Amino acid sequence: MSNSIINKLSSLFSKNKKIILMTGSSFETFNENSKYLYYFLSKKKEFNVYWITNKKEIYDFLKNKGLRVAYRVSFKSIYLFLKAGFVFGTGESYPNLLNLISAETIKINLWHGYGPRSNFVSFEKKKNIIKKSLNKNKIKKELNNWDYLNCTSKHISNYVNKRVNINKNKLKIFGFPRCDRFFNKKYNKTCLNKKKLSKKYFSDIKKDKVVLYAPTWRTKISYIPLFNLKNFNFIEFDQFLLKNNLFFLINLHHHTKYENNLNLKRIKFIKVDNFKFDINEILPEIDILITDYSSIATDFAILNRKIIYLMPDYEIYKKKIGFLKDIKKLKAGKISINLSDLQKLLKKKNDSLIEKSMRKNYLNFYYDINLKNSSQNIYQFIKSLNVD
Repeated sequence: MSNSIINKLSSLFSKNKKIILMTGSSFETFNENSKYLYYFLSKKKEFNVYWITNKKEIYDFLKNKGLRVAYRVSFKSIYLFLKAGFVFGTGESYPNLLNLISAETIKINLWHGYGPRSNFVSFEKKKNIIKKSLNKNKIKKELNNWDYLNCTSKHISNYVNKRVNINKNKLKIFGFPRCDRFFNKKYNKTCLNKKKLSKKYFSDIKKDKVVLYAPTWRTKISYIPLFNLKNFNFIEFDQFLLKNNLFFLINLHHHTKYENNLNLKRIKFIKVDNFKFDINEILPEIDILITDYSSIATDFAILNRKIIYLMPDYEIYKKKIGFLKDIKKLKAGKISINLSDLQKLLKKKNDSLIEKSMRKNYLNFYYDINLKNSSQNIYQFIKSLNVD
């Protein structure tokens, strides 16, 4: 039976707006904005919220918590996809099964992040290289299939409207559910002082600061800017960190490949696990973020802490991938292009007024800081649509 026929048959089934289906970045993960909204909405009696997964580990974890969950390939999921009133996701296309999601189901894209690289260009991964998609209209077509797309500021909403040609009525400024906790000053201060998750990597943390290095992907997936800096040496850098009371966590993008067999005192790699580890949970413990073109800077800027950009390949990245907004003109911290610059910025104890002003200007464009309760905003919105 063709997908179009299945879709037409699905339209004959009445939709139950109490049923909400959610996924993260894929059916194999429990992450991103969907995860935080799922927890929030699961407490609301008006809705039956299901996480759809392919992984037994995720299924068992949520089931043991007494939460609603379903395997994607199951009779239960077929029923849920036929009847769901709402579907949430974070990628270019909405989650589906056998093309059972029809026009009557309301599809809401929470999106996965807005930052300098959020230029709405599709990329394809082939072996060890990532290239721009030859189909330039692919992402536009996919995003326009959603009923609503979540934005984080008026500036972002206006940009998306022009760049992807999405009707303004489809663009909703909710903010990110994963960022709600970053507005809780008491919670963030406690995390910063206790460093509970960081101590799983460094048990001897006392008054030391924790630095997170989180670069985004490059077209060559094995390239990591820090490791390719002239004169960079892991043992010498480890000694530099020890001397300056710093611990160094490295979180590589899931597209990046690096063989890690290092055993250093002050440098540890975060284990990549889209289920057990969530980078947003450790951010409140981080004193300094080193990044580049990643949208993680947007989330971290809300915490109002030091951000350092390491961008030795700025010109190449700009040419091959491009930016939503040129990062040299709108950034949340100071830029380093070599090892000496980076170490000087790491040794600097306090932020300058210039750095604080940078973060403020950056957030003015990328994230409206009045959006302090995004989950509640979305909850109120779907309640307003929940009228038969």
